[in-house]
Amino acid sequence: MNKIKFNKIQSVMSFPTKEERAVCWSARDKLWECLDKYEDPLNRSKSPKECAELRKIYEKGCPAQWVKHFDRKRGYLQFKEKIEKQGITTDESHYQLCTKRHQHCSDVY
Repeated sequence: MNKIKFNKIQSVMSFPTKEERAVCWSARDKLWECLDKYEDPLNRSKSPKECAELRKIYEKGCPAQWVKHFDRKRGYLQFKEKIEKQGITTDESHYQLCTKRHQHCSDVY
């Protein structure tokens, strides 16, 4: 009985193969390149229409938890880059990171 339950859990929680991971990472990298090119840094809550198809490929090619993780990671990396370039002043004490399935924004106020 325990073996059957374990097999069910294992099939539901299967880890992507090497090839599936490569497809996911490639889709993520292509999306990020598009976002770097077309995303408005002052309005990151709106995804560029030029990247919509790449976003669909990315979401289809990666596990949902990975999409969530990579979206947050991108926001963090953008925040980190901004802090490294501009530093933090007392006016910039508030950090907002919005990550939704189809939206992403990262702003320092």
